[in-house]
Amino acid sequence: MRSRSHLTQVHDSASKARGRSPSKLVLDAELPRLFAQARRLCARESDAQDLVQDTLLRALLHEHQFEAGSNLRAWLRQIQLSVFVSRYRRAQRERRALGRLAVDPCAWVHNEALSPVAPVGAGVRGSLKALPAGFRQVVELVDIAGYEYRDAAEALGIPVGTVMSRLHRARRLLGSELGAERMKPLERHAA
Repeated sequence: MRSRSHLTQVHDSASKARGRSPSKLVLDAELPRLFAQARRLCARESDAQDLVQDTLLRALLHEHQFEAGSNLRAWLRQIQLSVFVSRYRRAQRERRALGRLAVDPCAWVHNEALSPVAPVGAGVRGSLKALPAGFRQVVELVDIAGYEYRDAAEALGIPVGTVMSRLHRARRLLGSELGAERMKPLERHAA
């Protein structure tokens, strides 16, 4: 468990190392708010304290980016949320990796092959076949096989931005195609 005095010591040493005067009083005034926000975000007190410490560390490392006269509280809160989200995503990746290793202890050695496409209905399958090949491949990998954008980009040999763009357009095309198919039976009954 880290105390507030430990956090201010970290700040003092980091500030002195860079030759800047420490703004300890300003950060001390924001600590209660940072701790309150961290407690709302984290389930355990120790995680909340670590989050505050990492927030302060990142703020000190990047204090040159803070614009004088702007809202310090908002800047610190954004840093804290960024640190929290980064930790959460890292934990998710670690859980997925451990899950794969639990099934196959040598999974980290193998290159992942494209997983088989999950079964879909006949209407969706027909609409998928109607899509251009580039759009269809992205939908199959991301939406059906569950690949992340980065993994789909590597599998197809295209940039991540292209995957995102193609996926957006393919979903729009599929939505309009499937919507048109749903409307056909209704039009027949109306006539």
